[in-house]
Amino acid sequence: MSTPLVSVIVPAYNAEKFVAETIESVQAQTYTHWELIIVDDGSTDQTADIIKEYVIKDSRIQYWYQTNGRQGKARNYAISKAKGTHLAFIDADDLWHPKKLEKQIHVFEEYPQVDLVYANGISFMDTIQNVIHIHQEPTGLREINKQFQYLLSGISLPNLSVMVKKKCVDEIGGFMEDLRIQNAEDYQMWLRLADHHCVMYGIGEDLFYYRLHPNQVTNGDSMAMVQSVWAVYLAPLLSVSNTEKETLLLHRVQKYLLHHVDVLSVEKFKEINSLLKNPLKKTGHYCNNLFLFTLGRGIYKKVKYRFFN
Repeated sequence: MSTPLVSVIVPAYNAEKFVAETIESVQAQTYTHWELIIVDDGSTDQTADIIKEYVIKDSRIQYWYQTNGRQGKARNYAISKAKGTHLAFIDADDLWHPKKLEKQIHVFEEYPQVDLVYANGISFMDTIQNVIHIHQEPTGLREINKQFQYLLSGISLPNLSVMVKKKCVDEIGGFMEDLRIQNAEDYQMWLRLADHHCVMYGIGEDLFYYRLHPNQVTNGDSMAMVQSVWAVYLAPLLSVSNTEKETLLLHRVQKYLLHHVDVLSVEKFKEINSLLKNPLKKTGHYCNNLFLFTLGRGIYKKVKYRFFN
């Protein structure tokens, strides 16, 4: 097996509590031909000091600083410093299985036509034994159009599961840095890569550990939905027209409302109302009717549960 250089990309913002564990997770990889590029996204805690201690001890680790610009900008900055032929992504509070890089490089060796490899994994809290959620994605060699449709439906690939050929990311111009899609810029990246006929492969093994904690950058469910809608809307896709995108996204918002009407606050309703008007171009009359219908469904569900169960 050849040993291509893997550039590991890490944005870090006020990550003093967990960044050491993340660095050591990369250092523990059985595949050792990597460089770790950490971009400090304007941290105000001890993140920089902690990282610099590792930089002194391990020449494969780089520290770079930028004023706060969020994850998309930080990842692009790190990619601009990358010398590897392959990119792997992990955030400054997450962990990898020790064989994660090794198994993904093996897939690239076995299937030269593959451009991106992802894997299954788990979400955990406190310790990796405390499993909160199991992430299972389609496995094996993916047919290009099926993978594009899978992503277009709103399902993302966890960024810490992905290894991709750097040339593919360079060809589409890296991550979009628009703040409206922050926390969904990775989802948009995988969607754009699939739209450009990037060949993907899924490993059916748990190779990543996504940490859940109160201070993580990823926002709540409704905001993630809003950002994912903007991510698709702003993506320069070749495979679908703008009209098709708007229809699909409207359906996604409607489905979200119907499934979450019981828990949505007034503030979240306002966020979604704003989304319907811009970018989805729906009038106030349409929005009012949709919300009334959704609220009616919610009341019906509560009455049915109370009196017929």
